[in-house]
Amino acid sequence: MIVPPTIAVEIFSPSQTLEEMTTKVDKLLAAGVPTVWLVIPSVQVITIYQKGNHLMSATSGILTDPVTGISVNVDEVFA
Repeated sequence: MIVPPTIAVEIFSPSQTLEEMTTKVDKLLAAGVPTVWLVIPSVQVITIYQKGNHLMSATSGILTDPVTGISVNVDEVFA
């Protein structure tokens, strides 16, 4: 791929460790993906990772990515 995607969305599964997922997020950011969303269904949280260690997390309400402007209703994702 010549140009990285604008966003990557990863869904954490029970077979993964948090360390594995954190490593994957770090690799995506290092490859030039500006924003990575991590969805963790077991605790119903979405976390947005960006370069510079800026994190945003939500368990309810509207979560808006400041880089892409994409918004999601967290309650609807986990309904």
